[in-house]
Amino acid sequence: MGNRKAPDGSVLEGDEVIVNQWNYHFRGPRRGDVVVFETSAINEAKREEYRLPADEIYVKRLVGLPGERVSIRPPNIYINGERLVEPPVFKNMFKTNDLANIPGAELKTQPDEIQLGTNEFYVVGDNIMNSLDSRYFGPIQGGHFLGKVAWIFWPPSRQGFVQ
Repeated sequence: MGNRKAPDGSVLEGDEVIVNQWNYHFRGPRRGDVVVFETSAINEAKREEYRLPADEIYVKRLVGLPGERVSIRPPNIYINGERLVEPPVFKNMFKTNDLANIPGAELKTQPDEIQLGTNEFYVVGDNIMNSLDSRYFGPIQGGHFLGKVAWIFWPPSRQGFVQ
């Protein structure tokens, strides 16, 4: 969840996770996976625009796969014109954050719909209103995935498998 501030202004530390680094040796990334990737997967011009070093690690949820068309129109995400409902996390992504009537969750610097290339993936943050993700920096390139988040182990209040 990244570092964020509590209502009293104190810093809340982000989740600490265990990443399955073997997962993508046996199968490709799947929609809904919480993926870990190097920021070198982001287009260099966009990295410069958002001042992202090429050697950072990001954690985001995978939405769009190579060759698909992605559109975000709150409260829904669409793949190839069809509302995304599987895995179930996508049905609640906007409801959880009460985004149905809040502007700003749709695609940012993209047209209303983006066509992914043969090695491009589209990622968003679960905390979608406060996430620097593909809506800003565009699709990421495959081959930069380090693994899939499997378990949150800290803080104890959030321990558990990642869905």
